[in-house]
Amino acid sequence: MPSAPEPPAVPLAAIGDAAFLYGPGGVVVAATPAAEALAGTPLAGMSAADLLRRLGGRAPGGRPIAPADLPESPALAGVTVPDVTFEITAADGTVRTVLVSASPIVGDGRITGAFSIWRDVTERTRVEKALAESEADARSFMANMVDACAVCETVLDDHGEPVDIRLVEVNPAFSRELCLPAELLVGQTAFMILPALARSWFDLFLEVSRTREPIEVEEPFPALGRWYHVTGFPVRRGRIAVVFRDITERRRNEEVLAESEGRYRSLVENNIDAILLTAPDGSICSANAEASRIFEMTEEELFRAGRNGVVDTSDPRLGPALEERARTGRFRGELRFRRKDGTVFPGEISTSLFTGPDGVARATMTVRDVTDRRRAEDALRASEAKYRRMVDDDITGDFISTPDGRLLECNPTFARMFGFASVEEARSSGIAETYTNPAERETLLDRLRAERRLENDERFRRRRDGTRIHVVENIIGDFDDDGNLLEIRGYIIEDTRRHRAETALLRRERTLRGIFRAAPVGIGMDSRRTITEANDQLCRMTGYVGEELLGQNARMLYPDDESYAYVGREKKDQIVEGGIGAVETQWRRRDGTIFDVLLTFSAVDPSSPCEDVIFIALDITKLHESERALAVYAENLKRSNEELQRFAYVASHDLQEPLRSIVSFSQLLERRYRGRLGEDADDYIGFIVAGGMRMQALIRDLLQLSRIETQAQPPVPTNVGAVVADVVSTLEASICEAGATVTVGPMPTVMADPTQLEQVFTNLIANALKYHREGVPPVIAISVARNGRRWEFAVRDNGIGIEPEYHDRIFQMFQRLHTHDEYDGTGIGLAVVRKIVERHGGRVWVESRPGEGSIFSFTLPAV
Repeated sequence: MPSAPEPPAVPLAAIGDAAFLYGPGGVVVAATPAAEALAGTPLAGMSAADLLRRLGGRAPGGRPIAPADLPESPALAGVTVPDVTFEITAADGTVRTVLVSASPIVGDGRITGAFSIWRDVTERTRVEKALAESEADARSFMANMVDACAVCETVLDDHGEPVDIRLVEVNPAFSRELCLPAELLVGQTAFMILPALARSWFDLFLEVSRTREPIEVEEPFPALGRWYHVTGFPVRRGRIAVVFRDITERRRNEEVLAESEGRYRSLVENNIDAILLTAPDGSICSANAEASRIFEMTEEELFRAGRNGVVDTSDPRLGPALEERARTGRFRGELRFRRKDGTVFPGEISTSLFTGPDGVARATMTVRDVTDRRRAEDALRASEAKYRRMVDDDITGDFISTPDGRLLECNPTFARMFGFASVEEARSSGIAETYTNPAERETLLDRLRAERRLENDERFRRRRDGTRIHVVENIIGDFDDDGNLLEIRGYIIEDTRRHRAETALLRRERTLRGIFRAAPVGIGMDSRRTITEANDQLCRMTGYVGEELLGQNARMLYPDDESYAYVGREKKDQIVEGGIGAVETQWRRRDGTIFDVLLTFSAVDPSSPCEDVIFIALDITKLHESERALAVYAENLKRSNEELQRFAYVASHDLQEPLRSIVSFSQLLERRYRGRLGEDADDYIGFIVAGGMRMQALIRDLLQLSRIETQAQPPVPTNVGAVVADVVSTLEASICEAGATVTVGPMPTVMADPTQLEQVFTNLIANALKYHREGVPPVIAISVARNGRRWEFAVRDNGIGIEPEYHDRIFQMFQRLHTHDEYDGTGIGLAVVRKIVERHGGRVWVESRPGEGSIFSFTLPAV
């Protein structure tokens, strides 16, 4: 029978853990009190299997533990195995985790038993589990962080001095930031990865490692061209953790905001209107320079005066204005304001309430002195019943929408811009309705997802009634951490008129540029006599190419300094006097030839007659040659006409004497020898007498025609009624003989030669008496009518009339429509009428049909 094992050197009662002493048969021969308390019963005689059954031994996963899994069995065989951890249920019902170890007991060179300790590691296991879970959570948090994160340790040189930082662990965001996978980063030092790393960054990390105190800084990272918000803090085993948040965009936005704020301040300070910022109690918090000028107060005086010190409190419109601003948040209209010296002036005011970042309500006041404008509008104001008031000075349409097109928020300007009756109607309709086509909005959303914000985007949008408007948009997307687009914020300015104006301006500019290039005259521009523009015709005219003219002084075009200086003086004086001018001079071509040129010019700004002067050059060399030739021709023609008139006068005058002799002696023969020489002789003598008398009439009429020019008198105020009365009186015998009726309407006074005007009416009335219808008493009506700047006279008869094809012919000399047997005359009377009328600056014509009478009309200038 095997002997019992030797008891351990330390008494079992002194061991605090559950301990068991096994005999060589594998049963417990002794146990500590802790072991028996654990099992809740004496353990002597129990085997390992009995213990497992009593305590419900099981692996952490719940699998039952077999006796062979315990280290006691190998220990009884003389083999030492690793410790085993499993769970049991103690006698008190608690679940505990135990760490079981066993070792053989050797005596007399053989195995006499085994000693086993079951150490309660429940709390340690719990802590280790919690720590593992914590580490897992930490690793998961680190892996899912948006910001880049790395755990580092300091690298020391042989002297124990820190020289670099080694990456121990990095998260995916860190890898993305450096564009390198984690396996290539972990184990590398900072200067190996980024040789250009600034020393200041290394010093930051070193400070955390040395002081074990966290830091938080914002620094540029030149090696990557980015800005980062850096948080560093110590972690386990002397390491440090560093979190990098990319704030480049924020810094850029801050810079843009600072620049915008600077521009805003500059705009406020340089604004032509007074701008005031007031508190709820009416005190003035801020004022620009224009406010000091308008109110004639320093900034300190404005602060002391307050709102009631610059607004005329007696203005009955002030109360309603403040009520409207309190009710609607804004007011725009006119009030009376008061200067430092007490004088009151009218002003336009635009004021709005807003809440500052500190939560305090304030108001802006923009005031424009409209004294001059009011003076100019007094007459208009008297005829107007009231003024239209502007109730909304916000020109930007603001909105918030979802990607699927639901309109969450918008301001009234947005609703009005797109033709909605109200904000509520706009919300119920949706944002998609305002786009010209759905594809355009989808394209915009794709761009927004890629660029995050779209600035100064221009496009056409659609109003509710279908009309298109042109807008400028700033669109900003709000995204979640996964990059999903959540909401869209937009700010829209409607600028259809500007777009149309710009389009029209571009079209007009292209048109003018085309006219400029294709104009058949030389066109250019100079500034202080330096040529800045030149069209093709100007180049052809001068023989230069454009590059040879542009940038050159205009002196190169003049043959001498005198011409150059003369044109300069004339151009400046005429532009100053009337804005435009013209001068004739001479230019010299590139080949040296001199030519005459007419220059017309106009300054873009007449107040600066030497700046940006547009000139048009016309080559008038041939014109001058033509004028000289025309002058010679006119002189020759004048001399020829004078000689012709003298010839006509002399010829007609000198022919009178022999013709009178022929007619006189022929009449004498007719009286003395009628019936004595035979019937044929009587006829021949009659022919001679009749022909001589016609010749006398013809010569008399020719003499009268020549005297129209040679004996003409200067025009004088002439009473036409008196002239016509004299003519009727002179022709009274012929009128009575023909049984004619002559009526004369009211006549004006005109500038005319009375004698020649009398000849006109004499010839026209005499013709009306002569060419009357057989058996029909002549009826002659003389009238006049005003036609613009002319008097239109008419002599109407009921005579035989004239075929239309002869209406022009009858005014030519010696043109007759009838034989002498039918109607006597020379055919010169109407030619005399036309010449006299044309000499007076008028014209003459006839309206007639055979058998319907005639209307002879002529015009004379009105006095």
